[in-house]
Amino acid sequence: MTGRILLVGLATLAFATPSRAEPFEPVRDRIRQYIDKESVPSISIAVVKGDEIVWEEGFGWADVENRVRATPHIAYMLASISKPITATILMLLAERERVDLDRPANDYLGENKIRSRLGDASRVTVRQLLLHTSGLPNYYETFYADEKDTPRSVDFLLRQYGWTMIPQERFHYSNLGYTLLAEIGARVTGKTFAAVAKQELFAPLGMEQAFVPTEIQRPKGVAVRYRTDGARLPDYITAQVPAADIHGSAHDLALFALLHLKAGKKRLLSDKAIDATWKHPVRIQGFSYEYGLGWSVAVDAKGRRHIFHGGGSAGCDAHLCLLPEKKLAVAILVNKTRKWPGTAVTQDLLDLTLAGLLGETVKDVHLEFGEDRPSRSGFASEVQGVWRGTVATPKQALSIALTFKDSGEVTAILGKEAETPVKDVKYVNRIFLGRMQGDIGVEDAARRPHDLDWNLTIVDGRLCGVLYAIGRENARGLLLPYWAELKRGKE
Repeated sequence: MTGRILLVGLATLAFATPSRAEPFEPVRDRIRQYIDKESVPSISIAVVKGDEIVWEEGFGWADVENRVRATPHIAYMLASISKPITATILMLLAERERVDLDRPANDYLGENKIRSRLGDASRVTVRQLLLHTSGLPNYYETFYADEKDTPRSVDFLLRQYGWTMIPQERFHYSNLGYTLLAEIGARVTGKTFAAVAKQELFAPLGMEQAFVPTEIQRPKGVAVRYRTDGARLPDYITAQVPAADIHGSAHDLALFALLHLKAGKKRLLSDKAIDATWKHPVRIQGFSYEYGLGWSVAVDAKGRRHIFHGGGSAGCDAHLCLLPEKKLAVAILVNKTRKWPGTAVTQDLLDLTLAGLLGETVKDVHLEFGEDRPSRSGFASEVQGVWRGTVATPKQALSIALTFKDSGEVTAILGKEAETPVKDVKYVNRIFLGRMQGDIGVEDAARRPHDLDWNLTIVDGRLCGVLYAIGRENARGLLLPYWAELKRGKE
């Protein structure tokens, strides 16, 4: 079977822990709706209450074409839920004094190190990598079995993109930073990160299906990934596995959650270390939640703290949420591309599950994350006029001119291309954001149809930051960062 998949009637295919499933019937009904009416291939869910898993169940097909049923013990891609897993491994190494979170990250790296475009790379600590405050840009690439390109090495990523480009101490989400954390873990142990993850975390906790991919082809029995239109995706791997590509089951995530609820049979981390992962989060500009050491942190309408991480990628929608004060955790995995913009399937099911567990309404437990909204802020007036400079690519320094007009319009001239409008302009906390079309002249960027995204601020009279090449198609992901620096020029 190819192309669109027919999933009508699959809700009857469920694998459950039956004794405790009855209180979750409203959630089961909603899952049936997603599978029968919205062609979601499968959904796997696990719920922790106190010191035990009280419900886990799989619905639909993990592999539609080969009729492999979903269960809570089948591994799915976890996308960015990989980050709290990687962070936990670093915390384990820190407790064993193999890593000092407040030492420079470069002390643990090899010949290729973090370098500086902005700020001082020698001051980038392991803790800053965990908090996304290192000044490193974001990075994302996918590599498919039907392509000739292969994943980049960490050394390549450091040489090509390992420059601080964002003001240090400011939150800037970075898959690259988490990729370097895994490299640090590998270097201090003398093992591959996949081996470190298995030996130090997965095996001790009994996370039997969890693994760190090391090649494009995935093991048999792993949930197949599907596009939004229902088409089966070829196997792929990302170049930032520790940040976005670890795999595991809903049951595995429940065991992982028990560790962080201080309720698991295996107490691998001290209470102090667990608390440290969320007690001192940093602010995320333009949003109403914060970020700790691998975990997002937010408070609901009733004042309850949610420690969580979501994940979305091609053929993946994942969510893991903990309410430490209530000793609750919910893990939900879906093998279909997350709906965006809009409410993810996992977020909707999480709200319904928590509402049932707490005996409250969805409104009481739902988190409002906020969003970057366009504004005519003081910063918009401050940057008004023409700015000229360059974008540094591996091939050349490409000339750029940005014009901020009285009307609020922004235009750009990149290299020898014609002037083009910058769309989706936003000003958030002295950060200029915008998207444009253009050819940055880089072979790696040309692998995918892409646009160009600006993320700039003023530092010492310069308008500087990152110009990203960002892929237009979710399934063939791309996010490549290039340093941009401009000064005020004449009209």
